Amino acid sequence: MDRRNFITSSLKLGGWTLAGSMIHPFLLQKAMAQATTPENFLLIRVHGGWDTSLCMDPWTQDALPDPTDYFVEYRKSDLISSNGALYGPGMSSIKKYLNSMTVINGLLVNVSEPGHDSAGLYVASGNGQGKLGEMNVEIDKKLKNSVFGIFANSTIQVGTEKPMIVNTRSFQRMTPQKFWITPDAQSTDLMNDKLQLNNNQDMIAAFNTKLDQILSSRPSGGPLTDQEIMAAAFASGVSHSGYISLDGLNLDTHTSHPKNHLSALTSTFEKISQILDVMASTSNGNGTSVLDSTTVYITSEFTRTPALNTSQGKDHNPKSNSVIVISPHMKPGVIGAAHLVDRKTSPSGTPFLAATPLDTVTFQPVNTLENAFILRPESVVATLFKTLGVDPGSVAPSLGKAPILTSILK
Repeated sequence: MDRRNFITSSLKLGGWTLAGSMIHPFLLQKAMAQATTPENFLLIRVHGGWDTSLCMDPWTQDALPDPTDYFVEYRKSDLISSNGALYGPGMSSIKKYLNSMTVINGLLVNVSEPGHDSAGLYVASGNGQGKLGEMNVEIDKKLKNSVFGIFANSTIQVGTEKPMIVNTRSFQRMTPQKFWITPDAQSTDLMNDKLQLNNNQDMIAAFNTKLDQILSSRPSGGPLTDQEIMAAAFASGVSHSGYISLDGLNLDTHTSHPKNHLSALTSTFEKISQILDVMASTSNGNGTSVLDSTTVYITSEFTRTPALNTSQGKDHNPKSNSVIVISPHMKPGVIGAAHLVDRKTSPSGTPFLAATPLDTVTFQPVNTLENAFILRPESVVATLFKTLGVDPGSVAPSLGKAPILTSILK
């Protein structure tokens, strides 16, 4: 798997310094009109492996389970109700966006331990063999609607592709009046094709103006955040693809899980809420917000085992997972489910959470594999591609064969 790394030195486009006050209104209007046509895609990857029982897939029964099978540190009265669904206390910090979320539970990542990197890429790409890059890479390749490629705050897995990537972390250390990209020796031809500055001056001008607007609307100073740079890029049409990696979150709690994971998870969803706040408060210039025209895909590698280990921790549980989508094309709510395999039933004697089969017609959880299927990342990714106007089969044959989750489409 080829990993796209950022290069410290950056390339300034044409040596320009474009101040928002110097832009002709016609150029700004033209650039903003171009920007509102394509839709945006934002992938947020939460690293460490979240405990879905504390967030998207909580224990909802009145009676608590046997803690040697399933450790629960809250009661039903602590759950958050939204859109007819119940969410765990870890999502208290993102409560205002629950009505917009499509939650997909009971996602089988692997039947054995795949490790963080492999599991994370599988959920983010829909390919379990590591042959595809993150969804951003394939969207950029197929739609070709991002003039300056993918805006990302971290390294992206690109597979065999060579996309243009803008490093928002480097960008924060620069003035908002300069537009920079990260060059790559392998993408020289691609850069030569895309760097048609004379044809994109109005778009870059609109981008800088939007950055100035964001800065002027803040109550305090400080460097531009990843989400602010991406929101400005989306609104101006400079890019329609963003990647935010959230790491260092202390979610990989193999020890001392009680209270600590919940605290880390609450902080994680607060960060995600802040990202969504910026997208929601940034205007497209046509009466809608950037969030209105953006599909947001929020993932982690896997859930965690239901019971505590001997170190009071919870280990990796790849037999189930949950993901979140916020999309103008999807109905809010919950689809899918996981079920508990207790210690008496588990072949290893260790309880775990397993994906529950879904009926092929109704997509409701069932207790049989007859006329049913196990939900895997391929179905989620294929459904997302389809809503974004990309034929899943053109990305990979396996995605073309995956069941599309039609029940959650608007």
